[in-house]
Amino acid sequence: MAKLILNVFSTIILFLTLTQCNQGVTKTEGKTKKGLQYVIHSKNPTAKKAQDGDFLYFFVTVKNHKDSILQKRQEVKAFELKKDPNDKFYELFTQMKKGDSIIVKEPTENITKESNDMIKKNIDQTRKQIDELKSNKEQKMPDGSGKTMPDSTRNQYIKTLERNIMQAEEQMKQENPMLPKGKMITYIFSVTNVFNKEENTKHIEKEQKEATEKQRIENQKNDEKDAKAIKEYLEKNKLKAEKTASGLYYIIEKEGTGENAKAGNTVAVNYKGQLLNGKVFDTSIKEESEKAGLQQPGRTFEPIKFALGQQMVIKGWDEGITLFKKGGKGILLIPSSLAYGARGAGKDIPPFSPLRFDIELVDIVAEAKQEIPKETPKK
Repeated sequence: MAKLILNVFSTIILFLTLTQCNQGVTKTEGKTKKGLQYVIHSKNPTAKKAQDGDFLYFFVTVKNHKDSILQKRQEVKAFELKKDPNDKFYELFTQMKKGDSIIVKEPTENITKESNDMIKKNIDQTRKQIDELKSNKEQKMPDGSGKTMPDSTRNQYIKTLERNIMQAEEQMKQENPMLPKGKMITYIFSVTNVFNKEENTKHIEKEQKEATEKQRIENQKNDEKDAKAIKEYLEKNKLKAEKTASGLYYIIEKEGTGENAKAGNTVAVNYKGQLLNGKVFDTSIKEESEKAGLQQPGRTFEPIKFALGQQMVIKGWDEGITLFKKGGKGILLIPSSLAYGARGAGKDIPPFSPLRFDIELVDIVAEAKQEIPKETPKK
């Protein structure tokens, strides 16, 4: 949004300033040569003004001539101020200081002219494209195939481009109801910070550090919540489970034979997945699907095959399947951090949902390259 506002218009700004002080707020008014009107309210008139290379942080709202919202209040972070002769707002932004509020009124004629100039530019480019199509009989197909464009296709393409030009020319003749002549579009800026390059780098690093810490705390709370939910589930259902360092709980119901599955193996697994409230959301077993009333038309019910340790399934599966041997059966109780986390999975798995999977490791294949997975549990 900021780039649109800053680059769509072009003018040279002449400031005619009038300064008034009222209850500690300085009011500066001005008008550009092309009729751009502005009022700056400064809480701290002695603060440093923005310069080339500085980074602006602000909120912007755009309203139409009826004072209705065209663009809701939107935050713009780290906008780098660079001198641009086509940027009408550049001179205004060099007046900005932290805490400033700025109201800018733009004549609708300015915006209409800029829009028409862009349309004219596109028309010129389209006409050049038509000339190229007419003069170059070896024009290639636009699909990247390298084949020469047939005459019938070229002629049809030219007609389409000519029709586009006619529509664009007609559009310029019509008045945009959103931009009636003699009216104003209003931009409201609220400047929250002005940083030089070094200050901006430190600010971003601080924000990232704070965000990381916030996420760590949130993850810790969710992990604790999931662990509590799983423990309560185990107690309620009288189940005894082992716990891994990652927080994954597992129950071996049938030992199986041979060695445990390991990363690099391709495995075949039958499964049933459900929320801790008992709602089944997916299964590879037809009888379980019918019993749960799942709608899975056209599905082939068979063990799914995938390569372990390749992030083809959720983390809880990549770890949990390695706890089983061929022919082994059991239960995986997976905290949300090892499942679908904050994003959840469609309408069936809400965000931050610990899950239960009843699994059977049907087969282990030594080389992962020998198999291509047909299906995987929902991600």
